[in-house]
Amino acid sequence: MLLPLFGSLGTHLIYAAEIQPLIVNGSDVSISDAPWQVYLRGTNGASTVGCGGSIIADNYVLTAAHCLYAYSSYTFTVYAGNAEWRDGSQHVVTARYIHEDYDNTNLLNDIALVKISGTLPANTKAIQLVSEDNQTAFDNEAATNTQDNLTVTGWGTTTQNRQNAAERLQGTTMTGVADAVCYWNQDSNNNYSQQLADMTICANNDEEKGACTGDSGGPLVWKDPSHASDSDGGSRLIGVVSFTWVTECANTSYPDGFAEVSNYLSWISEKITASGGDGDSVTGGGTGGSGNGGALVGGGGSFPLLSLLMLVISSLSQRMKSPRKCPR
Repeated sequence: MLLPLFGSLGTHLIYAAEIQPLIVNGSDVSISDAPWQVYLRGTNGASTVGCGGSIIADNYVLTAAHCLYAYSSYTFTVYAGNAEWRDGSQHVVTARYIHEDYDNTNLLNDIALVKISGTLPANTKAIQLVSEDNQTAFDNEAATNTQDNLTVTGWGTTTQNRQNAAERLQGTTMTGVADAVCYWNQDSNNNYSQQLADMTICANNDEEKGACTGDSGGPLVWKDPSHASDSDGGSRLIGVVSFTWVTECANTSYPDGFAEVSNYLSWISEKITASGGDGDSVTGGGTGGSGNGGALVGGGGSFPLLSLLMLVISSLSQRMKSPRKCPR
């Protein structure tokens, strides 16, 4: 089952579903090494919610659907260009797009796009989206257990029990897990599901390192070996931070889960084009799936997952809520 997780930071309250991310046991990351990384902050009176995101074009940021879902009354702002997010350039979100087939119970199709105002700082840079050929190359690496071939970054909590949110950007390497052996790609009968695999990138670390509460929506980056000499080292946005094991972050037995960007290239292009941008230039004209996971909604079983959204509510005491999720 999926559980909303609440953890306190001082007098504040942090929210996260049963699958949840923040960088545990990572190290400081310079914004020059992740110039696409942004902090997405929503406010509604004294309540705030925090997530990560990735610049994919001048005025567009890719993030997780659960960072926006149920927060229609919140005003969102993107902070960009600084490893200490509070010092970043602020850009109001002017439009938000949540995947139409997003399932908040099981975090399927956990992807969203926001359009922002203003001009981004000169030290920021859009990250190139993974292509279908890139995805195939990565899948081959995962199948052969290529180590430390991914990097995840964010400002989430830094301990396995989801405490101590980072003020400075953190990051760690991770290893891609083959679709066929990833726990999260099993259906309710413990059989491999290609539909689930198409929506999810799984990644883990032999050490207790990984995403945690507050990292949701942030980038999972793979470096294309054939473009290693490029100025960005071949960096490609391959995943969006979505969930982790409910019991604790950075559990070496259960991989973190990320929305698989290549499955949503058409959807991303359509939303950017509809909002006045050039979608094909962002996605490279990729024909990756629209990410229609609707067939899975209402079928199969629920998983023990925790979203990595961080919700801070002033002057509330620490508490834990764990409602049983509905079967999918």
